Amino acid sequence: MASPTYQLFVGCVVNPTTLTQLDIEPQSILVVHSPSGTITDFISSPPNLDATVDQLCQRYGGDSQVTVVRLKPDQFLLPGFIDTHIHASQFANMGLGYDMPLLDWLSTYTFPEEAKFLDRDYAQRMYRTAVKTLIQHGTTTAVYYGTIFTDTCCDLVDIVRQNGQRAWVGKVNMDRNSPQYYVEDTQQSLDETERFIRYVQDTTPSPLDLISSTDSATASVVSDQDDVASLPLVMPVITPRFVGSCSSKLMQGLADMAVKYQLPVQSHLSENLAEVAWVSKLHPECTSYTDVYRTYGLLNTRTVMAHGVHLEPEEIRILKEHDVGMSHCPNSNFGLCSGIAPVRQWLAEAGLNVGLGTDISGGSSPSIIDAMRQAMVASRILHMRAEHSQLPCASDSQDESPVLTVNEVLYLATMGGAQVLGWSHRLGNFAVGKVFDALICDVSDPSFESPVPVLNPVMGWTKRLEKFVYLGGSQNIASVYVQGRCIHRQSGST
Repeated sequence: MASPTYQLFVGCVVNPTTLTQLDIEPQSILVVHSPSGTITDFISSPPNLDATVDQLCQRYGGDSQVTVVRLKPDQFLLPGFIDTHIHASQFANMGLGYDMPLLDWLSTYTFPEEAKFLDRDYAQRMYRTAVKTLIQHGTTTAVYYGTIFTDTCCDLVDIVRQNGQRAWVGKVNMDRNSPQYYVEDTQQSLDETERFIRYVQDTTPSPLDLISSTDSATASVVSDQDDVASLPLVMPVITPRFVGSCSSKLMQGLADMAVKYQLPVQSHLSENLAEVAWVSKLHPECTSYTDVYRTYGLLNTRTVMAHGVHLEPEEIRILKEHDVGMSHCPNSNFGLCSGIAPVRQWLAEAGLNVGLGTDISGGSSPSIIDAMRQAMVASRILHMRAEHSQLPCASDSQDESPVLTVNEVLYLATMGGAQVLGWSHRLGNFAVGKVFDALICDVSDPSFESPVPVLNPVMGWTKRLEKFVYLGGSQNIASVYVQGRCIHRQSGST
């Protein structure tokens, strides 16, 4: 018996629409075309919810063609989280070495751990743990760093695909200033990167390949096939680790490869003051850390740079000029004492696209919900420091909070990440024509209710959502959907 063609999700929908606007619709209906995973209808607050559900069921083919998913009273739909910076090979190191600065931490903990990923059994075991853990925490799209080892990076691609997650996966490049046991020859690094790219492209089906060519209903829904084909579940990303570990020849070769294969780029930028000073010594011909990446052609509209804690104004201008996306990783920046990125300034003054990253294992939590909390703490610290020093705040406008709000960090975790990846026209929130990457969140956990119920008999959705951000975790992620397909469901959940 064929699976139903449509899914109707009925209940509360939380939808980030702009940085400051979050729409909460307690009674809504989202219709998803299952073969393409595309949203075909979004009806907010119909006058008669049940009657509208019945009408939509008939319109889309009746009971045999439609599955109705009714959310429980304490559940809501939220766009899936996008983790814009994470090292899949570092999960074993979470919680280790946070008494060290970045460069010492890399040599003491990170490089020895990543070197273990030459062993395919070990690598596969750790990658499975990483991918499944992120999915359980609601990450529908992840931007992964692998290691320098091509074969196990290919294994990571396979594991991501098997678990149904959406991802960019990068084979890491390092040909200088690295330990002898964990370094590449320049040409070897380029050749292996090309082998990795071809593997991913040859083995990852386009979403169009997953849709039956005989399904006439699908053909009418998926009207822009080029748009659908441009959103593969897994794609390669060019990944020079950072300037300190990549020679000029390697960076130029990787930039050429990004152009040849029309691929995005990811790397680290201005994370730590010692790192910034080191890069300046390595490249005195360049005016800044950012200028090194610009000089070698690694900045473009599909580039994602993590951290940016110590950027100069001219560097921010260069990033904006090239439409580079920034991954804000506050948990990691606190853990390694790197500093605090001025995200409010990036958003309010520079107009940069900003998403959130967990940066495992510089960060100690695989949860984007935790990244939201840490982002708000970071912005408060900057604001308090500015107030105490009587410095101008990044936002003096009456229309903007001087610190990041719950609505804003929810946006960064979803639409912000989609903008960073260049995919905001296809995912990041709920709209007709976008793919259904979504979470069913459940706030029925006792921690979300008042300890004195008589003082708070009914908690509205705005307050529940605020509690979800400040108190929530993987226990509140009931179901995870990518491209309309449920890839994770907690036991006992609908």
